[in-house]
Amino acid sequence: DFIFAGETSSYDGDVVGQHGENDAWIVKIDENGDVKTSTCLGGSKNDHTRSTVPGADNSVIVAATIASSDGDVSLNH
Repeated sequence: DFIFAGETSSYDGDVVGQHGENDAWIVKIDENGDVKTSTCLGGSKNDHTRSTVPGADNSVIVAATIASSDGDVSLNH
C-alpha cells in the first residue's frame, strides 16, 4: 500500500468530506492504484499539506499550513 497527501478543492469522485476552499487530502492506495481509504482534513479556508511522515501503529503524521478556524481545525493563531 502507498499513502499520498496533497490538497483538494473537489467535492466528488474519490474525495469525501471536503470542508471549504482547499483541504488536506490523505489517500491510501493499493498496488493496483485503487483507493483503499481517503480522508479530507481542514476547514472553510485554504489549508495546505506540507509533508507527511509515518507514525507509530500504522498512523500518518501530516504537517500543514492552516488558515481555517473551523471544521477539523479547533484553533488557529
